[in-house]
Amino acid sequence: AEAIAGGRLDTRLEAQSDPDLDRLAEFDIEFLEEPVAGIENLAAVRNSSPVPIAVDESAPTVEDISRAVETGAADLVVLKPSAIGGPSEAARAAAIVRDAGMNVVVTSLLEGSVGIRAAAHLASAIGAVDPAPGLATASLLAVDVATPFLPVNGELLLG
Repeated sequence: AEAIAGGRLDTRLEAQSDPDLDRLAEFDIEFLEEPVAGIENLAAVRNSSPVPIAVDESAPTVEDISRAVETGAADLVVLKPSAIGGPSEAARAAAIVRDAGMNVVVTSLLEGSVGIRAAAHLASAIGAVDPAPGLATASLLAVDVATPFLPVNGELLLG
């Protein structure tokens, strides 16, 4: 798999259950997204986790993201621009996360090329490119309303 990915393969997991974190630590996991629900529960898990923890669904608003940052609920924040209210709200949330010294991963819902392109431009504009954005959902749609915006050699080319 690493050869196909050009020598670099980052593994992200979305458990949504209470996994064996010590066992996961044996692997090179970039981050584990939402292993438990709720900001307080995430904070408790993160305090003992050898694997970086990401918050996503437990922080659907800018205010929730701010609370997650303040409580130490995660090591990084997964940010879906279309879910939080668009690029402006997403940029505001990203600023809160970055001001706390944390990383943001811009991702998409299951959406087409219009949403993916907007999220890619946001990620580029705010410098949220490492960790890499998760924006490869357009190929999962049977029909897209726009010209497909798909990765080329692992990259989304903005124009």
